[in-house]
This record gives sequence, C-alpha cells and structure tokens, in this order.
Amino acid sequence: MRSYAVNSPEAVNRLLALTALADGHVSRVEISALEAAAAEATGAPGALMRGVLHGLCEDLMLADPLHWDGVIRMDSELLHALFDEVQDPELRMSALRLGLRVAHADNHLHDAESQLLLDAMNRWGMLEQEPAPRTNAS
Repeated sequence: MRSYAVNSPEAVNRLLALTALADGHVSRVEISALEAAAAEATGAPGALMRGVLHGLCEDLMLADPLHWDGVIRMDSELLHALFDEVQDPELRMSALRLGLRVAHADNHLHDAESQLLLDAMNRWGMLEQEPAPRTNAS
C-alpha cells in the first residue's frame, strides 16, 4: 500500500475512498458524494480524488487479489497505518463526518462502512472517553 504525507489531501481522501469502497459496492451517487466530500475536506480538485481512488483500488487488488469477496478486508496493522496518516484532530473529525456522508449517500449504511469509521474512531482515541456524569436537575 502506498503511503502519503501526514495530513496531506491524499491521506484524507484515501480514508474517504476507503469508506466508499468498504462494502464492495460503489454507486454513482457515492462517487459524487466522495468527490464533494474530498473537495470539502481538502479543497483539492476532483482529479486528485479520482487519482487517490484509482491508486487505492490498485493497491487493494495487488494486496490480496485471490481473496476478494466484495467487502474490503485489511489487517489491523495496515489499517492503523492508514489512520495514522491523519494526525490533525480537525482533519480527523472532518474525515469522520464526511466519511459518514459518503457511506450513507446511497441511503444504506453497510456494516463494513460503519465498522471502518468505528475503527478510525477507536484508533484515534475517540471512544475511550468516559461519559460525563449526569446531574439531577431539581
């Protein structure tokens, strides 16, 4: 899998693209949502996202071409490396928010899409916080 500079438009765009590809089914509406999300997240033109998406597809096919079953399966070490390419907290939040928009663009949130976003949140330490204690309003 190719690597990108930390916090680069390519690194963020790859996470968005990975969300779109997670369930193995990418519709035209998801591609449109992906390009819009990438432009919003990074200000990069659609051509950059298409290049990142193309590169990701190549990398995925080269990584395990004989075991492709439609749902992307990546070992956690590789997935963590991809998540670690986005370090900025604001970029992380943007990637999650826009990733959810991309995943839901087809009006269906697949388990693989939601799991990828949960994995990112877990890797970035967003699921470790204790909930704030409730106070009784009397």
